[in-house]
Amino acid sequence: YFFAYAFVGRLWESSYVSVRKRRWTNSGFLIGPVVPVYGFSMMAVLAVIEPFENNVVVLYVLSALLITVIEYVTSWLMEKLFHARWWDYSQIPLNLNSRVALPISLFWGFGVVVIVKWIHPLISQIVLHLSTTYGLFAGIVLIAILMFDCGFTVANAMAFGAATKRIGDTIEAKKLELRERLADES
Repeated sequence: YFFAYAFVGRLWESSYVSVRKRRWTNSGFLIGPVVPVYGFSMMAVLAVIEPFENNVVVLYVLSALLITVIEYVTSWLMEKLFHARWWDYSQIPLNLNSRVALPISLFWGFGVVVIVKWIHPLISQIVLHLSTTYGLFAGIVLIAILMFDCGFTVANAMAFGAATKRIGDTIEAKKLELRERLADES
């Protein structure tokens, strides 16, 4: 289920961002076709909401709250680890530190109800078929691909950060050199 929802999340997010930007946009942190926060979020939701899946109101409220907490923590961790923000809700009303916003949380609650009631039964059939057909092999291959993608992406992000710092240091050194030269000429 993790990989199925991480893949569905990638399709959803890339499509949404692409429509807004009017060009294909590969949104997400990883290079591969998954956004792990969607996989983790749906795994958490499916585990927590099972006793409430027949009560749409409780399902909606719990899902909105749970996804909001996951989104906030994920945003905070990504910023602390990589010194960048992957989303910014500062332009959306009723936001908390630009990481989460009430309208988005309300949307997530609705989205999870739709997923649990209509999409999850289809995803479940596919996952059970793949599990039955390919068993443990499929899980191992998917985990290996995800680990490679994570390692590759983190290495690239760290290299990019180091290169950006070097460029910034070079610019600062050139500015200082220019200031000194201007001061000498004055």
